[in-house]
Amino acid sequence: MQHQPAIWRRCAIPLIIGLLYLAPSAFAQLSGSYTIGSGGNYASFTAAVTALTTSGVSGPVTFSVLSGTYNEQITIPAITGASATNTITFDGGTGNAATRVLTYTATTAYSPTVTLNGADYLIFKNLTIRAASPTYGQGVLFTNSADYNEISNCVIEVSPTTTDNEVVGILACSTTSYSATGDYGNYNLIKDNTITGGYYGIRWNGSATTDYTTAVGNQFTGNTLTEWYYYGMYLYYIGGSLVVSRNNAVQRTSGTSITTSSGYAYYIYYPNNGPVISYNYGWARMSPFYIYRPNNAQASTSNRAKVFNNMGVADGTGTVYALYVSYARYTDVVYNSVQARNTTGTGYGIYTYGESTAYDTKFLNNMVSHDGTGTFYWIYNYYSASISAFDYNVFYKTGIPSTEYCRWNNVDYTTLTACKAAVPAFNQNSIIGNPRWASPTDVHSTSMVAYQTGIPVSGYTDDFDGDTRSSTAPCIGADEYLLSNMAFGSVTTTQNNTAVASAGLPDQEVIGVEIAVTGSLSPLTATSFTFNTSGTTDVTDISAARLYYTGSSPVFATTTLVGSYSSPNGSFTINGSQVLDGPGTNYFWLTYDIVSSATAGDFIDAQCNSVTVAGTAYVPTVTNPTGNRMILAPLNGVYTINALGSGNRNFTTFQSAVDRMVLLGVSGPVTFNVAAGTYFEQVVIPPIAGASATNTITFDGGTGNAATRILEYDTPSQYSMTLLLDGADYFTFKNLTVRSTGVNYGYAVQFAPGGDALGSNNNSFLNCVIQTSTNATGTEHIALLASGIGSYTSYGNNANNTLIKDCEIKGGYYAVRWNGSSSTTYDNNVGNQFVSNVFSEWYYYGLYMYYQGTGLVATRNTSIQRQTGSITTTSGYGIYGAYLNDGPVISYNYSRSAYAPFYITYLNNAYASTSNRGKVFNNMSVAIGTSTVYAFYASYPRFSDVVFNSAYAKTTGTCYGLYFYGQSTAGYDHKYANNYVVFEGNGTFYPMYNYYSISMGYCDYNAFYRIGTGTDNWCWNYTSTSAYPTLAAMQAASVGFNQNSKYGNAYYMSETDLHSRSHVGYQAATPWAGITDDYDGDTRNTLAPSIGADEYPAPPPENDVTIAKMRLNYADNQWARVEGAATHAVDVVLQNVGLGAAPANLTVTYKVGSMPTSSTDGVSQLFTPTWNNGFARVTFAQPVTALTPSSALTVYARAFWANDGDATNDGGSDTRKIDIVKVHGDENFNSMTAPEFSDMPGLLDYNWLVNNVNGGETWRMESGVGLLASPALYYPGDGQTGNDWVFTPATELAAGSSYRIAFWMRSESGQPQTVEVGWGTSPDPASMTTFAVFSDFTNTSFIGAKQLAGNKDPYFNTPNVNGTYFIGFRVVSAPGAGGVVIDDIVLDDNPSPPPKIGIGAPGAPISTFIDNPATKIQVQANYKSPIVITKTYQVATVTNIYGSNGDFLWDVETSTPWIKLTKDNPAPTAQGYNFAPPRPRQFQQFTMALNPAGLAPGVHTGSITLYGILFNDDFPPPSNGLLATNQPLTIPVELIVVNTGSKTGPAYEEMTLTNLSPGTFTFTGPVTGNPIADVEVTSGFIPSMTIRVYPNQLPPNITRMMYVKRYWQITHTGTAWTANITFPYADQEAAMVLDRNQLRGVRQAVLRGMWEDPIVGTSSASDPAANTVKVFDLNESNSGGNIALAQPYFYAKRGDAPTSFGLEQNYPNPFNPSTTVSFAVAEERAVRIVVYNSLGMEVGELVNDVLPAGRYSVEFDASALPSGTYLYRMIAGDHVQTMQMVLSK
Repeated sequence: MQHQPAIWRRCAIPLIIGLLYLAPSAFAQLSGSYTIGSGGNYASFTAAVTALTTSGVSGPVTFSVLSGTYNEQITIPAITGASATNTITFDGGTGNAATRVLTYTATTAYSPTVTLNGADYLIFKNLTIRAASPTYGQGVLFTNSADYNEISNCVIEVSPTTTDNEVVGILACSTTSYSATGDYGNYNLIKDNTITGGYYGIRWNGSATTDYTTAVGNQFTGNTLTEWYYYGMYLYYIGGSLVVSRNNAVQRTSGTSITTSSGYAYYIYYPNNGPVISYNYGWARMSPFYIYRPNNAQASTSNRAKVFNNMGVADGTGTVYALYVSYARYTDVVYNSVQARNTTGTGYGIYTYGESTAYDTKFLNNMVSHDGTGTFYWIYNYYSASISAFDYNVFYKTGIPSTEYCRWNNVDYTTLTACKAAVPAFNQNSIIGNPRWASPTDVHSTSMVAYQTGIPVSGYTDDFDGDTRSSTAPCIGADEYLLSNMAFGSVTTTQNNTAVASAGLPDQEVIGVEIAVTGSLSPLTATSFTFNTSGTTDVTDISAARLYYTGSSPVFATTTLVGSYSSPNGSFTINGSQVLDGPGTNYFWLTYDIVSSATAGDFIDAQCNSVTVAGTAYVPTVTNPTGNRMILAPLNGVYTINALGSGNRNFTTFQSAVDRMVLLGVSGPVTFNVAAGTYFEQVVIPPIAGASATNTITFDGGTGNAATRILEYDTPSQYSMTLLLDGADYFTFKNLTVRSTGVNYGYAVQFAPGGDALGSNNNSFLNCVIQTSTNATGTEHIALLASGIGSYTSYGNNANNTLIKDCEIKGGYYAVRWNGSSSTTYDNNVGNQFVSNVFSEWYYYGLYMYYQGTGLVATRNTSIQRQTGSITTTSGYGIYGAYLNDGPVISYNYSRSAYAPFYITYLNNAYASTSNRGKVFNNMSVAIGTSTVYAFYASYPRFSDVVFNSAYAKTTGTCYGLYFYGQSTAGYDHKYANNYVVFEGNGTFYPMYNYYSISMGYCDYNAFYRIGTGTDNWCWNYTSTSAYPTLAAMQAASVGFNQNSKYGNAYYMSETDLHSRSHVGYQAATPWAGITDDYDGDTRNTLAPSIGADEYPAPPPENDVTIAKMRLNYADNQWARVEGAATHAVDVVLQNVGLGAAPANLTVTYKVGSMPTSSTDGVSQLFTPTWNNGFARVTFAQPVTALTPSSALTVYARAFWANDGDATNDGGSDTRKIDIVKVHGDENFNSMTAPEFSDMPGLLDYNWLVNNVNGGETWRMESGVGLLASPALYYPGDGQTGNDWVFTPATELAAGSSYRIAFWMRSESGQPQTVEVGWGTSPDPASMTTFAVFSDFTNTSFIGAKQLAGNKDPYFNTPNVNGTYFIGFRVVSAPGAGGVVIDDIVLDDNPSPPPKIGIGAPGAPISTFIDNPATKIQVQANYKSPIVITKTYQVATVTNIYGSNGDFLWDVETSTPWIKLTKDNPAPTAQGYNFAPPRPRQFQQFTMALNPAGLAPGVHTGSITLYGILFNDDFPPPSNGLLATNQPLTIPVELIVVNTGSKTGPAYEEMTLTNLSPGTFTFTGPVTGNPIADVEVTSGFIPSMTIRVYPNQLPPNITRMMYVKRYWQITHTGTAWTANITFPYADQEAAMVLDRNQLRGVRQAVLRGMWEDPIVGTSSASDPAANTVKVFDLNESNSGGNIALAQPYFYAKRGDAPTSFGLEQNYPNPFNPSTTVSFAVAEERAVRIVVYNSLGMEVGELVNDVLPAGRYSVEFDASALPSGTYLYRMIAGDHVQTMQMVLSK
């Protein structure tokens, strides 16, 4: 024990020394240079970050990143020791960013590639940082006060196709929300990076408070941001010292994931304390610079915000802002150049809302322009008090302006001069002038108006490019440039337009003149142009020539006229004075006015011989350009549109027809007859010259042809449409389908105001289908739209005098959206009419009308909200109208929606008198939803009548019935009368909701009702009173109003059919002047009309029950009503024919022989019926008893209910023939009332159905024509050939059974008649199998069918399946042959049925015989067993009825190869007839031998088929026999081969999987656990799949292949699926395969059939290393049978060509299990080598091929065969040779 410390010391000393030695490298802080990458100090960024976080730093650290892609995500926290001195740098090396890639594919939200979580003093340089997910991920995240960091010269890549706002290049926010605010990063430098993709390029969040103590000191300089979706740079609540400088931000412009109406290059929100935003370039769809409240918390001018030397372009399809700097304080907005470009939306130049307090903000030396047709505000200012200087700015607009304004201090001025005059303190030196931008995207300038016309601004000494600014006269805008004096350069002429010119039109372009100049100072003037009409066919075609000038624009226009010349002929000179614009090319255009009488086919042309500029005449370098224009006349008359047509009056597309009209105009009415076809195109129609009320233009598909004349376009982008009328007038579209098929966007038809903003007017759509997506939920899916281009919400003068009539308008968020001018003048959008249209399958709005002027009509339309697919049950407006003015009419409409079927607000809002009243009448409104609903909303009207409307609402939420808010001003005289409102539900109900009654002129004679319970709030003048609980209470309070209004049930026909039967509303309304009919056009009672939209006859009693039917001997499951018993129940069908609820209980009495006179007169019973749709079936507990067979029995019944309002209809009766036999059908027609055949299916009467083939008279019920003058089935006959069918009701019959039909018939006229009788599985002629024909009978008295058939009952036999069957009677008669009568039809069992074949064990009872194919025979055998299994069966008819001297002869056969049949020798027949060939008789036998030899383990399915025929004295041979009713009887036979050995495991294994949708599924053996197969479902759905594998077993009958000893069987349910299946095999199973790479899937579709190589429709990929083969594209049609893996046989050719054919001895021999067979081929020949067993059965085929001369060897694998002697034979033409081999196992 004393020695142990010494031992410990000896061990510990070296350990301590080792630890001391290791300590510096293991735990020392990092300092210096390291490498990251393969072979470096750290293999990954993660490893380097781990070292940093573990050890910290003690000095500057640089990680040099080696080339490579690093798939990892890193998060860097605060690093111990990091400081301004001890920085940490990750550097890829200058210029190496592309080869140093840090990438991560996020699978969840908020998963950045790099996160700086409170990390400070980090530098990332020369790297690519990629967030690879298209849905999630950020490149770099700054969070938790990550300060003093730098990212420079890096490439930051995120998805360039994303529209997801969580995808950001560089983000400062929390770790769980891209929009969270807080202190995330300060004093960071983001410099010289390329940032690609994302919803945002950069998003930097501050604290969202106004203390501005976070997000300070950050600088974003020199970065390029591209491919972003919505924001280039988004900075939010930024503190002091922000610098955004020299960045380039360009929005994504291509691909499907773009927006064309929104997007901001620099969106800077609340930047404070002297932010600097300078030298930046931005291109965005809405605004390149959007700066909101700069310096908002700044209290003085000491630290001004600066926005200067920026260039930008706003180029979108919606509203655009060139330079948005709003609510600015102490800010300089100077020296900026920005242009706004858009088509139709509003453009804003400098947008500065301003504030009402002085904040010394300045706008100086800025240049903005707008290129577009929408309204342009050069300046938009609401408050000018905060602005100290606004001057020396340049404004310009190109395009045709709709409106041009300068808004200053919230006042609009139409000219800058007017603004200057009104506001002398501002804009006195601002000017209007062309900025002469370098290009649409480059806003460098050479403008004369901006040249040295600015005012110096202290502190701003250079321009966007760094050029020094003039200190005394700087240029306006971001660019400081120099100009020189203008000098002439050159002049030439051009022929830009060679298209045809239209006779009768002015200003037809002829040639262009281009004058090029240098410089721009001291501009030159062009004064004289000499032309010649050379090339013009006939100068009398020309009435005048004009010269126009378009400045620097190379686009022909007639805006600036230089001069003109009347009737040019030969040489002519046009004088004028036009100052030239430079530097660059000036464009002039010569035009001719062509007279209307010009000759078609003539040409116009000209040449220019001289141009005088600054007093000097110049000859153009080209005086006579090549080309001319041919004169054609405007269109007039009838044309065709036919894609397959030809000729000068046919157009192959709609657009080509439009283009011709645009070019030539029209001179008379024009019609285009549209041929059948689908025209895939977008059609844009501008104004057409010559179109007028006389010269209309029609596109017509022909009456009823809309479905086959289709104009279709796959609208690919926002605001795109199939058909656009853009200022087009006098067009009619008839009998066409116009369809938008865009997935995300699309209008089918759009009306737009056109370039003149006067609307598309006097157009019609008649009998058309207008359709967009019927499953869309996006607001930009609209079938029919009136709006400005580029926005579905654009208001203006879009369309006037439009007629939309008899159209089906389908789908969309809106079916129709019809926008007006969004103003209260109502002098445009007039005369629009929507008549008799159907609006269907819409999501949110059916017919949406907004701001409409005089003459609006919406009448007889049906609007029904989408009910299936993508729907909403809480919102939806069927007919929505707002601000409809000057007498609108909304009438006779039906509307159904989930919220407000009619939502009419501010009706006649601008109208000032009662002379032209708004009218809302005769409408039906159905609101069925799951939330709040409005039954009828008509609010804020003036001088309007809302009368005779019917409304129904159903919801679990709140319901507003008649909602009319009213207005607080008296005298608007709006009236509500004769409306009916019903609510079904238990929520709060406001039957009437009125807030202001002072504006109302009349309210009375309305009716209300609730179905359900809940709170009722009657609101009248709700502004000053509480709701009233009852109508009476409200009436008491609203004196002068509502005194004749009523409460009671409307008794609508259904919840969607609002035709009424109400006693309360009947003739209870007040007459209304001008309204003389109802919803259906029925005339209204002039003295006492009914309340609601429906004028109806006197309603039935509220309480009324009748006996609709009563039946004796009724059977539920069969047509028969007599079931073979002497006791028969009495069934009664009660019907509630009153309006009110059916009684809960009532007494019914029946009596035999007469009608009960009281409830006690007969058998009475009190019933509590179960009512269903107004009907109830009851059965008396006491039946009619002790019946005996009789011809007829009548039972009467009567209902007794104390509240019944009509006693005349309470009784009923049934007369029945009584048969005490079992029947399957029985009808004597006595209880039917002519002419009915069916009434209330399922309630005691079954349908008798008629098929009227000839269209004339047909079968019917007729009284007095049957037996004993009873009712009967009657065919009256007419002048046409009789060929009609009548079908019995259905009856359930057994499989393979025999039934007879009995009935009586007669010819009414005595002329020959024929009746055919058939049976079938459905009541139609095609289903019928005729089994009896009664030809040419003439008897006028009734004769039985049996008598006419030779005293033999007509019968038929059913197939081998239980089912529902029908009997059909067909009359065949000549024209005028008179009537046929049929009566007393009975269907029952055939008493002498034909035979029914069956088999059973010898001596077994007949009842045990197999007589249907559902029973199978199963036999089991052992694998490789030589034992043949036999089964013996006796054959007989299972009816056991043979008749006198009966012979039931039968036969049996099979096509199954492993089944052999042996029959008894036929016994002598009782009939003594010798049949050839002879057949066995009843009770003789056959033996079935099943041979399992050669069958693999598993279940093998075969069958045997039997036939039988019965002969007897009634049906003698040879041709009168009765066939067995169930023949041919095919009985399945299953032979189950079982492998009893133990070497190979189970004979087979199988596994079943269900519900296989796209994905991968593994099948494994349930016993061994070995893999069976892997199934990759690639499309469709497989309800169930079973795969069985036979391991180590020979695929059956496989030849000419080298194969794997294993095969598979696949069974499944389901169709239309595809799958790739991988089949595994064991190594030893492929022993005979020479090249496993060649293995592929092969298939034996049927047992012993040929093998498909490869499987049809598939391809395979073999993986020898994995011992698998993958078979692609298996499906339900190519996966059945046996599947194996094999390759083509490789014949080993050896030696020279032999001189003769020969077969050599196999080697080795004997062998186990394989051997080689060699053979010689002397010349090319078809060669076959086959192996046979000792029984002569073929067990293998080694060769079957055409082989060239040579010596060959082939392997024979006998693994699956038993030991024994085998023969192998070679057959090659006439050479046949056989040899022997021995297999010894």
